[in-house]
Order: sequence, then C-alpha cells, then structure tokens
Amino acid sequence: MEGSPGPSDLRTQLKEREAEVRDLRDQLSEAQEEIDRLRRENEQLRKELKAAGRGKSQGQSKRKKKRKLSGRKAGKGRFTFCSAPAAAAASGPPQPVPVTITQCPCCGGQLRWERTEDVTVTDMPERPQPEVKCYAVEVRRCEACGQRVRGQHPDVASDQYGATAHRVGQRV
Repeated sequence: MEGSPGPSDLRTQLKEREAEVRDLRDQLSEAQEEIDRLRRENEQLRKELKAAGRGKSQGQSKRKKKRKLSGRKAGKGRFTFCSAPAAAAASGPPQPVPVTITQCPCCGGQLRWERTEDVTVTDMPERPQPEVKCYAVEVRRCEACGQRVRGQHPDVASDQYGATAHRVGQRV
C-alpha cells in the first residue's frame, strides 16, 4: 500500500491535532473570561445609571408629547365674519377680473361660467380718504373634473373669497 500513511505519520498528525485543540481550548477560555468580565462591567454601569436616575424605569417611560400646531384649528374657536363695506363706499364700479386661462389647470378640461364673486380691497391713498375698490372676480368650473378656477388680478389674493373676501390694501 503505497498511498496509505504509516503509523509514525498518523502519530505526528494526532499530536498536531491535539496541540491545535489545546490552543483552541485556551482561546475559548480566554474569550469566556472576557465575556464574563464585560457582563460584570455592563451590570455595574447599569446600576450606576439607575442610581443617577437615568435608568430604564424612569427616563425612558416619559416620552415627549407631540408638539401642537399654533393658531386656530379649523372649526374651533370664535370666528367672526368680516363683511364687505357698503356698495356706496366703493370708489367706482367693480373692475372685471376674467379667468384668463381656457382649460382647467388640474386636468385640462373645459371651463364653464359658475358665478361672479364680489371682492373688495380697502386701501388708504396718499390723502386720508379711504379708497374702496370692488372687483368682480369671475369663477368658472371645469365640466370634466369639477375644479373651480377664479380670475386673477394683482390686487386680489388667490385665497380672497367667502368670509375673507374683504381685505385691506398695502397702504393701510
């Protein structure tokens, strides 16, 4: 048998394996000692944290409340309707504010006339006599999606309608 190792080769291999197992057992015992030391240190640090009042039972149970948004919430609180000034106070006839676009900006559908809103701006001219301008803002509705589109004018804010239809101008 040419390929089989002899008894001396097997003994040599056995001694090498035994030495390797001995080294591995030494490494394992060192690692276990390190693990035990780290566990003791961890436990000591936990006790110190708890003694300082920053442990699991006290600090982590108190969560921060979600911050409330400032201002009046929709539908809550006192809200008074600001009425427009009398028609006689207007310094002239309403200026027409047509819808200049022909298609719905949302979906591209056709726009049909829905109504005309009266929007007022009270402003102070150089002389102290108030000047009330009335704008007839045209409102159209898309026949396809129902989106409302309003006429635009530099003196009229885009959110100026309904209860907020009257505003004071920049000079006031």
